[in-house]
Amino acid sequence: MPAKLFWKIARYPMRQHHPEKTDQLRSGRLYVGAAIALLWLWILLMTYNQQWPWICRHWPISLTMTLGSFIAGATPQGGAAVAFPVFTKVLHITGENSCTFGFMIQSVGMSMAALYIWSNGITILPRVVFWAVVGGIFGVTLGTFWIVLPNPYPRVLFSLAAAIFGLTLLLLRRQLHAKDYPSAPPAKTAQPFFVTGAAIIGGIFAAQTGSGVDLAVFIVLTLAFGINEKIATPTSVVIMGLVSLYGFSLQALTGKIPTMVWQWWWVAFPVVIFGAPFGAWFASRVQREWLLGLILFLIFLELVSTLYLISFPPGVWQVSVASVIACLAAIALLLAYRFRCVSAR
Repeated sequence: MPAKLFWKIARYPMRQHHPEKTDQLRSGRLYVGAAIALLWLWILLMTYNQQWPWICRHWPISLTMTLGSFIAGATPQGGAAVAFPVFTKVLHITGENSCTFGFMIQSVGMSMAALYIWSNGITILPRVVFWAVVGGIFGVTLGTFWIVLPNPYPRVLFSLAAAIFGLTLLLLRRQLHAKDYPSAPPAKTAQPFFVTGAAIIGGIFAAQTGSGVDLAVFIVLTLAFGINEKIATPTSVVIMGLVSLYGFSLQALTGKIPTMVWQWWWVAFPVVIFGAPFGAWFASRVQREWLLGLILFLIFLELVSTLYLISFPPGVWQVSVASVIACLAAIALLLAYRFRCVSAR
């Protein structure tokens, strides 16, 4: 029975039709009810455990996540583009604690954004979500226990890959006429292959940086399949929210969460349950070109902050050049598939 359910979900059509839902779901009352319940639970636990002084002690975390959670819900970048430079340069937080906190806070904020997206009928790609979550979980597991890259390689390599994607999207904007609706690729096996592979790679990086699955899948959807950014973005948000739940659970089970990081999570909790859904609302209302401009700006910001904040040992430059070549080859493969198989339909 579980195997039949697995394959039924896996073969769910890529195009997601939205028949008229009940007024309760369409008006987003499910999200509102969940947010109010979580907020009251947070207040009760903070009061019972006498944790209110943590807010005065860690208010910079809450302030940072006000913008970070909005970015996480509105773009495929996650909140790392904002949080990383602030955490590293201003708050002097180590990369390991920053990664752990990223999983923890995204499991709340981006999951609430996913609930908002679903309850308000915003179009996503369920088949993509399924395969990406499967690949992301596998990638996070690999990146946690086996494929552990030494610092600063994870952040540098992922920033370079994102920058190459952003430059490609900017230069080929006129040639890449993305469709306004999701559509399945002509080869039934191609889409799960590309999406799962990208999610595995993104998951390996996410295990060491806190994010990556969402942007990796977004790159595949926009370059290989020509999916509109306003559809690919909420899909990537749902994916990262679900993968973050797994990453958070994995960190908790392995006992890798310091007490201080738990305190940061508590003080940022009420911020992200509203900030990330607000970002999802913004992305669903803003024009497509404005959303694309915001995504490209955040990619540029992350690259600049990485180059400025991270010291480059001699070996990093050689690896960076090799990764740039590999990324260019991967993007060329995605574009070749796009022009030969998708655009030719």
